[in-house]
Amino acid sequence: ARLTVERGALDKWRGGEHSLRDDFVETVEAAAAALTVSLALEEDALGEYHLGKWAMSKKRFDRALEHLNRAIQLNPDYADAHNALSVLQSHQGKVDEAIRTAKIIAEKWPDYAPVHMNLAWWYAIEKQDAAAARPYYQRARELGLEPYNRLDDLTS
Repeated sequence: ARLTVERGALDKWRGGEHSLRDDFVETVEAAAAALTVSLALEEDALGEYHLGKWAMSKKRFDRALEHLNRAIQLNPDYADAHNALSVLQSHQGKVDEAIRTAKIIAEKWPDYAPVHMNLAWWYAIEKQDAAAARPYYQRARELGLEPYNRLDDLTS
């Protein structure tokens, strides 16, 4: 069978605010950056960040910490890397530390939606404190994040 696609079709597919092409390009750039860092061909915050996320997904927390810290060292204004560091702390069972880190991130980047959602989750689910979670969840939603079923009661 032959697969054909109308010219420009990838540009029409939308996934959130990006086209499928944009998402594909972003993924390829991330993989290339991670590869060049892994092969010690280049120092790159994007590559370190993605290697850190990969290590975290494999529960290799020490390696994840090394990569994320290196990403932050290479680019101190890399909000995603700072946020991933807070998520790593929570995966290590250091929820209070994750919250402290996330609050610093939220203060520095008040329009960075993922950190607000993380704070809402940690307060609501980990700390069982809906009142503390509510403003973070509302801010994440204001910033465009989709509702999360387990946190929807926070909007009441």
